[in-house]
Amino acid sequence: MNKKIPSRYLVLVTTLFTLFANTYANVFKFNGYSTKDISDLYPNLFTPAPITFLIWTLIYGLLIVVVYRYFTMDKLSDSEAKVYNRVGYILSFSNILNGIWMLFWHMNEILIALIIMLGILVSLLAILFELKKVHQDLWFKSCFGIYTGWITIATIANIVVYLVSIQWDGFGKSPETWMVIITIVGLVITSLTAWKFRNPYYMMVTIWAYIGILIAHLSDTQNTLIIGTVSGCIAIEIVVLLLVMKGSLYNQAKQLK
Repeated sequence: MNKKIPSRYLVLVTTLFTLFANTYANVFKFNGYSTKDISDLYPNLFTPAPITFLIWTLIYGLLIVVVYRYFTMDKLSDSEAKVYNRVGYILSFSNILNGIWMLFWHMNEILIALIIMLGILVSLLAILFELKKVHQDLWFKSCFGIYTGWITIATIANIVVYLVSIQWDGFGKSPETWMVIITIVGLVITSLTAWKFRNPYYMMVTIWAYIGILIAHLSDTQNTLIIGTVSGCIAIEIVVLLLVMKGSLYNQAKQLK
Protein backbone atom coordinates (compact mmCIF):
# COMPACT_ATOMS: atom_id res chain seq x y z
CA MET A 1 0.00 0.00 0.00
CA ASN A 2 1.35 3.40 -0.97
CA LYS A 3 0.92 5.82 1.92
CA LYS A 4 1.72 8.72 -0.41
CA ILE A 5 -1.84 8.61 -1.83
CA PRO A 6 -4.18 9.77 0.96
CA SER A 7 -7.00 10.40 -1.52
CA ARG A 8 -7.49 6.63 -1.88
CA TYR A 9 -9.89 6.59 1.08
CA LEU A 10 -12.03 9.28 -0.53
CA VAL A 11 -11.97 7.33 -3.79
CA LEU A 12 -13.28 4.25 -1.97
CA VAL A 13 -16.11 6.08 -0.20
CA THR A 14 -17.27 8.09 -3.23
CA THR A 15 -17.14 5.08 -5.55
CA LEU A 16 -19.36 3.15 -3.15
CA PHE A 17 -21.67 6.18 -3.08
CA THR A 18 -21.88 6.22 -6.88
CA LEU A 19 -22.57 2.49 -7.10
CA PHE A 20 -25.26 2.77 -4.43
CA ALA A 21 -26.92 5.81 -6.03
CA ASN A 22 -27.07 4.22 -9.47
CA THR A 23 -28.27 0.86 -8.18
CA TYR A 24 -30.93 2.36 -5.92
CA ALA A 25 -32.21 4.77 -8.57
CA ASN A 26 -32.79 2.01 -11.11
CA VAL A 27 -33.76 -0.97 -8.94
CA PHE A 28 -36.22 0.99 -6.80
CA LYS A 29 -37.11 3.55 -9.50
CA PHE A 30 -36.34 6.76 -7.62
CA ASN A 31 -39.19 9.25 -8.09
CA GLY A 32 -41.09 6.55 -9.96
CA TYR A 33 -38.70 6.39 -12.92
CA SER A 34 -35.74 4.34 -14.07
CA THR A 35 -32.95 6.18 -15.87
CA LYS A 36 -34.24 4.82 -19.19
CA ASP A 37 -37.80 5.93 -18.39
CA ILE A 38 -36.70 9.57 -18.30
CA SER A 39 -34.81 9.18 -21.57
CA ASP A 40 -37.91 7.64 -23.16
CA LEU A 41 -39.91 10.76 -22.29
CA TYR A 42 -37.83 12.65 -24.85
CA PRO A 43 -37.53 10.45 -27.96
CA ASN A 44 -34.79 11.52 -30.34
CA LEU A 45 -32.66 10.12 -33.14
CA PHE A 46 -29.36 10.14 -31.20
CA THR A 47 -30.36 7.68 -28.48
CA PRO A 48 -28.56 4.33 -28.99
CA ALA A 49 -30.14 0.89 -28.65
CA PRO A 50 -30.73 -0.27 -25.03
CA ILE A 51 -28.02 -2.94 -25.25
CA THR A 52 -25.43 -0.17 -25.63
CA PHE A 53 -25.92 0.90 -22.03
CA LEU A 54 -24.46 -2.37 -20.79
CA ILE A 55 -21.17 -0.46 -21.04
CA TRP A 56 -21.94 0.86 -17.55
CA THR A 57 -21.32 -2.63 -16.17
CA LEU A 58 -17.81 -2.51 -17.61
CA ILE A 59 -17.22 1.06 -16.41
CA TYR A 60 -18.25 0.29 -12.84
CA GLY A 61 -16.25 -2.93 -12.90
CA LEU A 62 -13.16 -0.99 -13.96
CA LEU A 63 -13.80 1.63 -11.28
CA ILE A 64 -13.79 -1.13 -8.67
CA VAL A 65 -10.44 -2.33 -10.03
CA VAL A 66 -9.11 1.25 -9.88
CA VAL A 67 -10.13 1.45 -6.22
CA TYR A 68 -8.27 -1.81 -5.62
CA ARG A 69 -5.20 -0.46 -7.43
CA TYR A 70 -5.21 2.60 -5.19
CA PHE A 71 -4.69 0.31 -2.21
CA THR A 72 -2.15 -1.99 -3.85
CA MET A 73 0.05 0.27 -5.99
CA ASP A 74 3.59 0.44 -4.69
CA LYS A 75 7.03 1.46 -5.90
CA LEU A 76 5.72 4.82 -7.07
CA SER A 77 8.06 7.77 -7.20
CA ASP A 78 7.07 10.91 -5.31
CA SER A 79 6.04 12.64 -8.55
CA GLU A 80 3.93 9.66 -9.65
CA ALA A 81 2.27 9.44 -6.25
CA LYS A 82 1.36 13.13 -6.44
CA VAL A 83 -0.28 12.62 -9.83
CA TYR A 84 -2.30 9.61 -8.69
CA ASN A 85 -3.25 11.45 -5.52
CA ARG A 86 -4.60 14.38 -7.57
CA VAL A 87 -6.42 11.93 -9.82
CA GLY A 88 -8.01 10.44 -6.71
CA TYR A 89 -9.42 13.78 -5.61
CA ILE A 90 -10.72 14.58 -9.10
CA LEU A 91 -12.28 11.12 -9.40
CA SER A 92 -13.95 11.55 -6.02
CA PHE A 93 -15.46 14.84 -7.17
CA SER A 94 -16.65 13.15 -10.36
CA ASN A 95 -18.18 10.30 -8.36
CA ILE A 96 -20.16 12.75 -6.26
CA LEU A 97 -21.37 14.55 -9.38
CA ASN A 98 -22.40 11.19 -10.85
CA GLY A 99 -24.67 10.49 -7.91
CA ILE A 100 -26.11 14.02 -7.95
CA TRP A 101 -26.74 13.74 -11.70
CA MET A 102 -28.80 10.63 -11.05
CA LEU A 103 -30.91 12.55 -8.52
CA PHE A 104 -31.74 15.45 -10.84
CA TRP A 105 -32.22 13.22 -13.90
CA HIS A 106 -34.81 11.16 -12.05
CA MET A 107 -36.49 14.38 -10.92
CA ASN A 108 -36.79 15.29 -14.61
CA GLU A 109 -34.63 18.40 -14.13
CA ILE A 110 -32.96 18.05 -17.52
CA LEU A 111 -31.08 21.36 -17.63
CA ILE A 112 -29.56 20.89 -14.17
CA ALA A 113 -28.67 17.30 -15.08
CA LEU A 114 -26.96 18.56 -18.24
CA ILE A 115 -24.87 21.08 -16.29
CA ILE A 116 -23.82 18.35 -13.87
CA MET A 117 -22.98 16.04 -16.78
CA LEU A 118 -20.69 18.73 -18.19
CA GLY A 119 -18.99 18.85 -14.78
CA ILE A 120 -18.43 15.08 -14.89
CA LEU A 121 -16.97 15.35 -18.40
CA VAL A 122 -14.59 18.16 -17.42
CA SER A 123 -13.49 16.16 -14.36
CA LEU A 124 -12.73 13.06 -16.42
CA LEU A 125 -10.84 15.08 -19.02
CA ALA A 126 -8.79 16.56 -16.18
CA ILE A 127 -7.95 13.02 -15.07
CA LEU A 128 -6.73 12.14 -18.57
CA PHE A 129 -4.55 15.26 -18.55
CA GLU A 130 -3.05 14.23 -15.20
CA LEU A 131 -2.39 10.65 -16.33
CA LYS A 132 -0.42 11.92 -19.32
CA LYS A 133 2.25 13.06 -16.85
CA VAL A 134 3.16 9.54 -15.76
CA HIS A 135 3.68 6.06 -17.17
CA GLN A 136 0.05 5.02 -16.98
CA ASP A 137 -1.16 1.98 -15.11
CA LEU A 138 -3.11 -0.08 -17.68
CA TRP A 139 -6.17 -0.26 -15.47
CA PHE A 140 -6.27 3.51 -15.09
CA LYS A 141 -5.75 4.08 -18.80
CA SER A 142 -8.50 1.66 -19.82
CA CYS A 143 -10.95 2.74 -17.11
CA PHE A 144 -10.74 6.46 -17.73
CA GLY A 145 -10.44 6.10 -21.48
CA ILE A 146 -13.70 4.13 -21.60
CA TYR A 147 -15.42 6.24 -18.92
CA THR A 148 -14.50 9.57 -20.55
CA GLY A 149 -15.42 8.34 -24.01
CA TRP A 150 -18.83 7.21 -22.85
CA ILE A 151 -19.49 10.43 -20.92
CA THR A 152 -18.52 12.43 -24.01
CA ILE A 153 -21.27 10.66 -25.97
CA ALA A 154 -23.64 10.88 -22.98
CA THR A 155 -23.09 14.64 -22.80
CA ILE A 156 -24.03 15.04 -26.45
CA ALA A 157 -27.09 12.87 -25.80
CA ASN A 158 -28.01 15.00 -22.78
CA ILE A 159 -27.80 18.14 -24.90
CA VAL A 160 -30.13 16.55 -27.46
CA VAL A 161 -32.58 15.52 -24.71
CA TYR A 162 -32.56 19.06 -23.32
CA LEU A 163 -33.32 20.53 -26.75
CA VAL A 164 -36.19 18.08 -27.17
CA SER A 165 -37.47 18.95 -23.68
CA ILE A 166 -37.76 22.65 -24.57
CA GLN A 167 -39.29 21.76 -27.95
CA TRP A 168 -36.52 23.49 -29.89
CA ASP A 169 -37.54 23.94 -33.52
CA GLY A 170 -34.05 23.37 -34.95
CA PHE A 171 -34.18 26.62 -36.94
CA GLY A 172 -36.67 24.94 -39.23
CA LYS A 173 -34.35 22.07 -40.18
CA SER A 174 -35.58 18.48 -39.93
CA PRO A 175 -34.56 16.17 -37.06
CA GLU A 176 -32.80 13.97 -39.64
CA THR A 177 -30.64 16.88 -40.78
CA TRP A 178 -29.67 17.71 -37.21
CA MET A 179 -28.96 14.05 -36.52
CA VAL A 180 -26.44 14.01 -39.37
CA ILE A 181 -24.83 17.22 -38.09
CA ILE A 182 -24.64 16.01 -34.49
CA THR A 183 -23.26 12.62 -35.54
CA ILE A 184 -20.46 14.24 -37.55
CA VAL A 185 -19.69 16.77 -34.79
CA GLY A 186 -19.49 13.88 -32.33
CA LEU A 187 -17.09 12.09 -34.65
CA VAL A 188 -14.81 15.13 -34.85
CA ILE A 189 -14.84 15.76 -31.09
CA THR A 190 -14.15 12.16 -30.11
CA SER A 191 -11.49 11.62 -32.78
CA LEU A 192 -9.55 14.72 -31.72
CA THR A 193 -9.85 13.81 -28.04
CA ALA A 194 -8.72 10.22 -28.58
CA TRP A 195 -5.72 11.45 -30.58
CA LYS A 196 -4.89 14.14 -28.00
CA PHE A 197 -4.58 11.57 -25.23
CA ARG A 198 -3.42 8.68 -27.44
CA ASN A 199 -6.04 6.58 -25.69
CA PRO A 200 -7.47 3.78 -27.86
CA TYR A 201 -9.98 2.80 -25.17
CA TYR A 202 -11.65 6.19 -25.55
CA MET A 203 -12.13 5.53 -29.27
CA MET A 204 -13.31 1.96 -28.71
CA VAL A 205 -16.23 3.06 -26.58
CA THR A 206 -17.11 5.76 -29.10
CA ILE A 207 -17.34 3.08 -31.79
CA TRP A 208 -19.50 1.02 -29.43
CA ALA A 209 -21.85 3.98 -28.91
CA TYR A 210 -22.15 4.66 -32.62
CA ILE A 211 -22.85 0.98 -33.30
CA GLY A 212 -25.65 1.29 -30.73
CA ILE A 213 -27.03 4.31 -32.58
CA LEU A 214 -26.84 2.38 -35.85
CA ILE A 215 -28.70 -0.59 -34.36
CA ALA A 216 -31.44 1.76 -33.17
CA HIS A 217 -32.01 2.90 -36.76
CA LEU A 218 -31.65 -0.36 -38.66
CA SER A 219 -35.32 -1.19 -38.17
CA ASP A 220 -36.19 1.92 -40.20
CA THR A 221 -34.67 1.00 -43.55
CA GLN A 222 -36.15 4.12 -45.14
CA ASN A 223 -33.88 6.35 -43.08
CA THR A 224 -30.92 5.74 -45.36
CA LEU A 225 -29.35 9.15 -44.70
CA ILE A 226 -28.88 8.50 -40.98
CA ILE A 227 -27.87 4.86 -41.48
CA GLY A 228 -25.32 5.87 -44.11
CA THR A 229 -23.93 8.72 -42.01
CA VAL A 230 -23.54 6.65 -38.85
CA SER A 231 -22.02 3.76 -40.81
CA GLY A 232 -19.54 6.12 -42.45
CA CYS A 233 -18.62 7.61 -39.07
CA ILE A 234 -18.00 4.13 -37.65
CA ALA A 235 -15.66 3.34 -40.54
CA ILE A 236 -13.72 6.56 -39.92
CA GLU A 237 -13.62 5.86 -36.18
CA ILE A 238 -12.04 2.47 -36.83
CA VAL A 239 -9.31 4.16 -38.87
CA VAL A 240 -8.80 6.72 -36.09
CA LEU A 241 -8.63 3.88 -33.56
CA LEU A 242 -5.82 2.20 -35.50
CA LEU A 243 -3.91 5.50 -35.69
CA VAL A 244 -4.42 6.13 -31.97
CA MET A 245 -3.22 2.61 -31.14
CA LYS A 246 -0.09 3.22 -33.20
CA GLY A 247 0.48 6.55 -31.43
CA SER A 248 -0.09 4.95 -28.03
CA LEU A 249 2.46 2.21 -28.71
CA TYR A 250 4.96 4.83 -29.89
CA ASN A 251 4.51 6.83 -26.68
CA GLN A 252 4.96 3.71 -24.55
CA ALA A 253 8.18 2.89 -26.38
CA LYS A 254 9.48 6.41 -25.72
CA GLN A 255 8.66 6.16 -22.01
CA LEU A 256 10.56 2.88 -21.69
CA LYS A 257 13.76 4.37 -23.14
